[in-house]
Amino acid sequence: MRASSLLPLSSALLLLGGCASDYALKSERTVGDLALALTSPTYGQFLGGATVNVTGTVSPAQAFVFVEGERVEVARDGSFSVELPVDHAYRIVEVEARLDAQLEEARLPVFRGNDPLLTWPGGATARLLPPGLEKLGEVVGAAIDEIGWADQLSAALPSFASDGVSLTALGVFHDPTVAVLTPAPEGLDAAIALRMVTVEYQLDVPWLGLSETLIIGFEEISVGGTLLPSLEDDGHLWLTLSDAQVDFSEPIFEFGFLQGWLFDLVVDLLNEWVLEPLGEIVLNLVLDNFGSIDLGGPLAFETDLLGTLVGARLTDLRSDLAGLGAEIAVGIGEPAAEEPIGLPLPEDAPGLPAGAQVALGLHEGAVQLLMEEALLGFLSQDLDLGGTTGDLLGNTFKALPGGEQAPDGDGWCLSLDPGTARVARLQEGVEPLAVVYLPDFIIDVGIRQGNTCPTWLKASLAMELGIGLTDGTALNLGIEVPEGKVLEYGAEGVDEAELITRLGSTLSGLIGLLGGGLLNFDLADILGGAGGGLPLGDLAPKVVGSTAITDAWGEPVDGLYAVSLELWE
Repeated sequence: MRASSLLPLSSALLLLGGCASDYALKSERTVGDLALALTSPTYGQFLGGATVNVTGTVSPAQAFVFVEGERVEVARDGSFSVELPVDHAYRIVEVEARLDAQLEEARLPVFRGNDPLLTWPGGATARLLPPGLEKLGEVVGAAIDEIGWADQLSAALPSFASDGVSLTALGVFHDPTVAVLTPAPEGLDAAIALRMVTVEYQLDVPWLGLSETLIIGFEEISVGGTLLPSLEDDGHLWLTLSDAQVDFSEPIFEFGFLQGWLFDLVVDLLNEWVLEPLGEIVLNLVLDNFGSIDLGGPLAFETDLLGTLVGARLTDLRSDLAGLGAEIAVGIGEPAAEEPIGLPLPEDAPGLPAGAQVALGLHEGAVQLLMEEALLGFLSQDLDLGGTTGDLLGNTFKALPGGEQAPDGDGWCLSLDPGTARVARLQEGVEPLAVVYLPDFIIDVGIRQGNTCPTWLKASLAMELGIGLTDGTALNLGIEVPEGKVLEYGAEGVDEAELITRLGSTLSGLIGLLGGGLLNFDLADILGGAGGGLPLGDLAPKVVGSTAITDAWGEPVDGLYAVSLELWE
């Protein structure tokens, strides 16, 4: 009886235990809604350094968290943390939280380095490099010849006449003038070489029946001094010649037909009446023409670039042993400043291309501002197209993987949004000169159904716009889409990587089509007209290189590049 009575009791206990175990299991599987919160980084954050710390919390804590596809450890309180390298200009941090069938995602673009707008100084600087000084010397020499100094000197030459002898000035002849300009602490040392100068006189000695041409030759007449540049308050640029002096090479007399006492007499006459006053005549001639030169002003220009007002104004001149430099205030979307800013000048660094004549100190903030003011406005589009145009647009997207699954409709809608995460970075070299990074460029394609246009395809694309210079002057735009993510798609069974690749190519073509001739202009048209009336000869500006400017310790200065140019062919 006892045994038989125990069996039902044990069975009951077993059943009770099984029910309790099952209840506990069901309690563990009953979870709340999945929640993912990131505390770092923030959307579009500038990191400064080369790593990003990804931190956040997930609830419930037993959820799986993946950062860039790699599972990370989650603490008991649901927190997690992982550090990632940023070895490109940007990185798109993708975080996923999974629990059973629940999925939460976050996609945050971040940027390496600092925001260029925070250090944008509102201007640029320029330095004339040794090859540029050499070329400028040629221009100055040609300008000196063009003023007709030889004719002026001829008119100023003295003549001599007595009862028995007369000397009459006939003219001055010369080879092209050469000017050598070298940096000085307060300006430019100028050595102007009047080369192969010949002074011709007519000698008449009636009582000897003599009438001959006399030639006094100089291999070089050298005019030296210091050119001091100055910028007046009204914006006019002046050059003043200081400490001027004149030196002559040994004169060469060409009148071999005279001999003996007559030769000595003529030489004495030429020394007294021509050579002794000639130095003062030449010096006065130089001072009259180049003692103080108003080069005009204010030296400024404004132009329309991509639909945005861009202006520049010369605000300061500086000179040191590294060469002549200038500060240029730059206004983008507003007039350029009129007062000096105090920017550092680019140096003649080893990284500059051979033959560069000018180094322009350019900041990434200028490219960033231009992008903000003009380029992004062009890239923001909201189109609702029907008819033939809509069919053409639709065929473009139907050609994508999965496009054959698109339903019929009354037209197509296209929305392009560059997003708020963006930065412009200057580059080493000129192809490209700068790159605009838009890592969260949203393209939204819809198919119109009556009065609505529901999304058919929506994706976030990492777009990189390379701004290059064909032949050093003509602006060109290259578009690359190295990665992206499909956010919505009405088609099924499509390889996402292939779709993103094809969509990037399609978008590049659309931007080129929409842009038309937007970028069809040449920077030479702007730079060539920026001389402000200066006697600089025929300018043919061309960008030949770009390199990061470094400080005294060899470290790059944040956002600042030396863009090298040739101004003259």
